[in-house]
Amino acid sequence: MRLAFLVAKALLDGDFSCDFSWIPSAAVEPECIVLREGAFEREARMAAEERGRSTVTVLVVREEAPTAMDVAERAERWLREYGWEPVLRTAPGACAGWTPRRPPSRGATGPVGSCGSST
Repeated sequence: MRLAFLVAKALLDGDFSCDFSWIPSAAVEPECIVLREGAFEREARMAAEERGRSTVTVLVVREEAPTAMDVAERAERWLREYGWEPVLRTAPGACAGWTPRRPPSRGATGPVGSCGSST
């Protein structure tokens, strides 16, 4: 299971309804949330499993930067407070932990989370 799908499900549960894995045309969806999953970075390989990290970036697209920051902060708060334990248990091997963090300031981007993975 891709980690971005777990984040998308969490955002949908929080009524953040515009989740995409690509940036749509502004004519189609002028205000969206875009999820980007980074490559899996292996930290260790053991018998029958691997441990590593994958970063899911959450980008909030809005017409005005203050609005984007407001939505990004609400999404970040939601992701931090979301009940991850049941989600992680139902996706065995997909994600062993979740660490939300903010990227360095780059304009109106939202929170970033890093998920330790074990497959």
